[in-house]
Amino acid sequence: MVNLNQTIQLNIISQNYEGLGVAKVDDLVVFVDGAIKGETVKAKITKVTKNYAVAKLVEVIKASPNRIKPLCPYFNICGGCSLLHMDYVAGLNLKLDAFNETLRKIGKIDYKATKIYGMEEPHSYRNKIQMPAGTSDKNKLVFGYYKKDSHDVVAIEDCLVQSDNVTKVINFVKNVCNELNITAYNEQTKTGAIRHILVRENKNSELMVVIVTNEEKINNEDILVEKIINKFGNVKSIIKNINTMHNNVILGANSICLFGKDEIVDEILGLKFKISHKSFFQINRRQTEKLYSLVLDNLGENAKEMNVIDGYCGVGSISLCLAKKVKHVYGIEIVEEAINDAKNNAVLNNITNASFYVGKVEDLIDDFIDKNIDCIVVDPPRKGIEEKVLRSIINANIKKIIYVSCNPATLARDLGILNGYYDVKDISLVDMFCMTNGVESIATLSLKR
Repeated sequence: MVNLNQTIQLNIISQNYEGLGVAKVDDLVVFVDGAIKGETVKAKITKVTKNYAVAKLVEVIKASPNRIKPLCPYFNICGGCSLLHMDYVAGLNLKLDAFNETLRKIGKIDYKATKIYGMEEPHSYRNKIQMPAGTSDKNKLVFGYYKKDSHDVVAIEDCLVQSDNVTKVINFVKNVCNELNITAYNEQTKTGAIRHILVRENKNSELMVVIVTNEEKINNEDILVEKIINKFGNVKSIIKNINTMHNNVILGANSICLFGKDEIVDEILGLKFKISHKSFFQINRRQTEKLYSLVLDNLGENAKEMNVIDGYCGVGSISLCLAKKVKHVYGIEIVEEAINDAKNNAVLNNITNASFYVGKVEDLIDDFIDKNIDCIVVDPPRKGIEEKVLRSIINANIKKIIYVSCNPATLARDLGILNGYYDVKDISLVDMFCMTNGVESIATLSLKR
């Protein structure tokens, strides 16, 4: 029995898919943030429910050999990089174990993934950074990340997962805003000018800077833009995005290009992609190339003769990589702007064996039955695939499914539905979100005979 605010000694017997340490007191599970499997810790109980309790780490009595000193001074304050206190290889093994446990518990799948592809240098990997603006104790604008379990902004001067180029631009914009008395948005009072800063960086270290504002026109914005341009020759685009809605959505509906073009061009596996500030694009370029290479490898030996559907195709990044290997690709995406980007990206790369369609996968899949579809590739959002989409795939008797997922729980759920009709042939993991509990996976399934 445990009580709220009680400090107790716990033996950490495992870690869950979120990286939380797991202990047991009698039959009650206790989750401890920051504790590692094999450790003995002191922890303060912060929440008690009928089925579990949550505790805050107070002291490590017996440390795991996998514990390391976090390289980031904001660890345990900022809400990101939850595995910085663990050896990187140990963190990879944790992700693999947690993935398989999720697969077993939720999907009831009799398959165990054994491969996870990590990075040689798991730092400075993000090609997109978005930071909320806040106000310091000295009433100055700051950029940072939200404190754990809150909307309080922790001022960040440097970050392990972003490049020096991005850090320099963000800090410069912060300093200029303070020089020009440009204020940060306040969620309580609904006042202030700057809500977020978003920066994209391409393979050539060219930058797009997006300033999200609470106002149609902010004071001294022309001076701010001029100072950024004069300081950074690699800034190719500056965009003002206007968001006057008082909610948690970062980007508003209206955008104005203040400098350069409203896009930058990035590259994956030798293909070029025009990326706007609203485009979905994988945030880790090096690992994306590994992920997409696995998709291509899993097509099999007869890829050149295959017709493939790319469901949830977005701006066509997977579709166009597939087009280099297969007979024809049919990309489906519900967002019309993304389909327009996909078509433009096909032209940019001189690809003619890819067609793109606006709509829902379940509504359009029957239109392709007469095209002898051999494989469908799906890369859905975190919520996974709706069951009616899965039923449409099953009813179409498509021979092969390649399922790319960023959420082990929804992947496991969907594989559980497909399990009666398809055999799991391979599952590999790619560490796309290094030093966090997140992981990308790719599952290849074949139709049962």
